[in-house]
Amino acid sequence: MIRLTTFGGCSLRQDGTEFSELVAHKQKAALLSFLAVEGPVPRDRLLPLFWSGRDNEKARHSLSQALYALRKELGEESISVVGEHVGLVSETLWVDVKELEAAAQAERWEDVAELYRGPFLAQFHLPGSPGFDEWQTRTRAWVSALARKAFSKVIESRHGAGDAAGALEVANRWAKLEPLEDEAQHALIALLATSGDRAAALAQYEAYGRRLAEELEVEPLDATAAMVERIRAGELPESPLLEDALLAAPTPGVPRTEAAAAAVAPEPAPAAVVSADLDRILKDDLGPGLEIVRKLGESPAASVYLAREPKLKRLVALKVFSPKLAPDRRARLRFEREVQAIGSLTHPNIVRLHWAGALSNGLPYFVMEYVAGTSMSNKLKAEGTLPVPEARRALAGVAWALAAAHRRGIVHRDVQPANVLYQEETNRALLADFGIAAMLTATEERPVRITESGELVGDPAWMSPEQLIGEPAMERSDIYSFGLLGYELLAGRGPYDARSRQELYAAHIKERPRKLTELRPDVDRDLAELLEHCLAKEPTHRPNAEHVARVLSARPGEEPLVPGARPTLRRRVLSALVERRVPHALAAYLAGGFVLVELVSEMVGRDLVADVFSELSLLTYALGAPAVAVIAWFHGKRGRQRFERLEYCLLGALALLWLSLSISILLRQ
Repeated sequence: MIRLTTFGGCSLRQDGTEFSELVAHKQKAALLSFLAVEGPVPRDRLLPLFWSGRDNEKARHSLSQALYALRKELGEESISVVGEHVGLVSETLWVDVKELEAAAQAERWEDVAELYRGPFLAQFHLPGSPGFDEWQTRTRAWVSALARKAFSKVIESRHGAGDAAGALEVANRWAKLEPLEDEAQHALIALLATSGDRAAALAQYEAYGRRLAEELEVEPLDATAAMVERIRAGELPESPLLEDALLAAPTPGVPRTEAAAAAVAPEPAPAAVVSADLDRILKDDLGPGLEIVRKLGESPAASVYLAREPKLKRLVALKVFSPKLAPDRRARLRFEREVQAIGSLTHPNIVRLHWAGALSNGLPYFVMEYVAGTSMSNKLKAEGTLPVPEARRALAGVAWALAAAHRRGIVHRDVQPANVLYQEETNRALLADFGIAAMLTATEERPVRITESGELVGDPAWMSPEQLIGEPAMERSDIYSFGLLGYELLAGRGPYDARSRQELYAAHIKERPRKLTELRPDVDRDLAELLEHCLAKEPTHRPNAEHVARVLSARPGEEPLVPGARPTLRRRVLSALVERRVPHALAAYLAGGFVLVELVSEMVGRDLVADVFSELSLLTYALGAPAVAVIAWFHGKRGRQRFERLEYCLLGALALLWLSLSISILLRQ
């Protein structure tokens, strides 16, 4: 029988043989885990989870290929396909989640505690699959709640029966599996004190408090702190458990996505709030000072709305924490951290925070600047790679934003085109989405984390080598991602030739990036070298954000701009001319026109045409230059352009001037 283990990670083995290649293929492992937990499901339910970016026909083909690969590796009898439903044959597969669920429904709490070996699919991430991420998060919360109930029940049972050593052993194992679980640490501290080892109990509390401060930036629960004060005073705890530690088990037959909400301890916001209820609460709580216009988008962690502030007559963006993740303490802290990160930063290239608060149901939200435009990822899809001057300006803006964040000890950790907004009105690039930012204090060199140890947060395709091998993200990690961003804006691709995600991750760690000038020959050498420098494997070999920003903001022979400084008029005019490709058009015209003028002169010299053609050709050549400059100014910029009234006037004036001078030349003959 094949054994699939999902607690504490993902592993698959049969008779001592490890299916390591299958588990290393993230999509196959994710599909197998989903089918193992959820049972037979319709194909249409799988498509948006794993292939949301493809059309229905291509997604179905990809699913068929994935199922074929699983059959080939696990055996034909392992996969069941009945009509449109896909599942695993339970007789051939043992799954820890299914065993834990059966034990919980039978109230065999000792078995549940024994089966649990850590968070569901810990350190597992499927890039580009937000639907799967949401399912994974909710299933993890459901499993964790069952484990919490089981450990609490076992500890209560053994402690009540006088088996203090047995209760302490269970609490110690629970605390090791869930080092940030409040109930586990509370129980362990209480049982250590009850067993007579008051010093060990106080030491455990101190260690737990330090870890909370380092990784979550929070303090232990008030109930635990009060219990420790009583222990210091010489009192013994009456019970090792928190009052709300014993939770109701999921009802048999209830789908896990609903059971997760029922099994988790109450939080300020109920997880069962549906979208319609949330819209109503937003209207009731925020109106009339804030009017919801429409929903702009949604992720597993939050929903973003376009809203209007009538008094200030401005549009804003409203970001609301997802009610589905209300029980997830880490997800909530990440959201609150984003508020802190944006609120502490004031910079023209960072989306501004206006104000923040909490709804009547407890869901946190914040109101930020609305950027009229699109993300860089959408801009690249619509228009292709950017002109070098435009890309340079956008990269400079992002670099200044990173420099401002790094000065405040904030590491973004997710620099990529989707998180860079492009404001069309000002041609400005703004860095957004600080939801997974890590923060450094003035005395620390390592970022505090709201993640499990070793967990990858963000998209691994945009991560630095040190992040991919499990090291914490630092400021120079953002610089590596910034280098990848530069390649994407200028070359439309990354610096590595990889055919799969696994090859890409290995390339980030081991391979040298391709020269940017090989992928985009017209890129300035200094810009290409700078971005290649940003991709150094060793973090200390990469430049800091401020250095990158100054280099990108300055032209050769000019002083670097300082953040927020307004460029000179000369610089702004030159930049606009280059952006609209006026010099390129004039150079091509002057070269081609010179050849034609020389050709006409040669023909006149040989008496092939009248002398008047020589003067007419020179006149046309002279007045054609400003005409080409006008056309380039209005139509040289990338993207679709439209004719302007001023353009008609200028071209008309040049045409009238040419006509009048031509007539004058002809009349003199």
